[in-house]
Amino acid sequence: PECTDGSPRTRSCPAPTRSSSLTHPHRQRSPRRRDAAVARARPSTPMVRRWTVLVLVEVLAGSCTGTAVSIAGVPVGLVAGAGAKVLRDVLIHPIDTVKNRRQLSSVRLPTGEGDGDGRLIYSNLYDGIGPSLITGIPAGALYLYIADVLQAEQHVNSGLAGAAASFVFWTVRTPGEVLKTRMQLASRAATRALQPAPGLGETLRAMREEEGLGALFSGYALTLSRSLPFDFLRFLLFDQLHHNALVETLLGGSPLLDTCCGFGASGLAALITQPLDVAKTLEQSFKEGDGQRWQQLLRRTTPGNVVRLWWAGATERVVLASLSGGIYFGAYEFLKGALEAVAD
Repeated sequence: PECTDGSPRTRSCPAPTRSSSLTHPHRQRSPRRRDAAVARARPSTPMVRRWTVLVLVEVLAGSCTGTAVSIAGVPVGLVAGAGAKVLRDVLIHPIDTVKNRRQLSSVRLPTGEGDGDGRLIYSNLYDGIGPSLITGIPAGALYLYIADVLQAEQHVNSGLAGAAASFVFWTVRTPGEVLKTRMQLASRAATRALQPAPGLGETLRAMREEEGLGALFSGYALTLSRSLPFDFLRFLLFDQLHHNALVETLLGGSPLLDTCCGFGASGLAALITQPLDVAKTLEQSFKEGDGQRWQQLLRRTTPGNVVRLWWAGATERVVLASLSGGIYFGAYEFLKGALEAVAD
């Protein structure tokens, strides 16, 4: 008799090794395992539809009863949100790439110390920008506009308005986020192997053939579990800073008020919710069955390494969130004011 690896059987056979999808990108899985992965990846359609419709109905009701300014029939808030999102992605995408690669490096080895390829973290920093913009523009157009309408017209608490806007944003945005993350990480692996980085079409085709298109929503539940608390905290903190006496004294009437409040609120909210971001990145980075998802990281966590593992990439994320919030809130208010002046 022989072992599974073909070697002669002695007293015991070596334990079979599990290969990673990043080292064997063309490894195929059985249809049964693929179907199970697709089922887990796809969000609950009735739940998503119900909550999305509920939020949009509330926003539509607020828009109809409010006095929103429009250009060619399109509310200026939607146009301003889309413009702010494009500006934010173009400026911040390289930091997001570094953050995701650092999080992956922290869990690649059992020691949690990375894989020794630190220089490759900074290569091809704009990989994944395509899907990020494709889904980010419509999602960004809705995000701050929804929060605005819910607060101004429906008198919803700022934190709840931010969480509702975040739900719609990530329902639209998640497929692009998954593709972006896969491309950012695959590019680094390809550079290490001296191969060309996979493009959007190749990445999407590989996902469809090996996992099914349901994998575009992998990590959706974890994304919401990170983003809803993040945006709840961010909008609450933004509101508190905006009405703080000291901040109003220093920046009252300044065009930098929204930028500075968005910067501070986003950075603090990101630091608090960083472990949820690590779990989300791992869920979206690997195929089902690779054994390197957040559950594996949780089993390896001890009091001595909890910060190193669960706050991996925290510096990049706090910087990313702070700059993103400053640019996003500041650019949105600036563009909305400019468009309203043009419409008048």
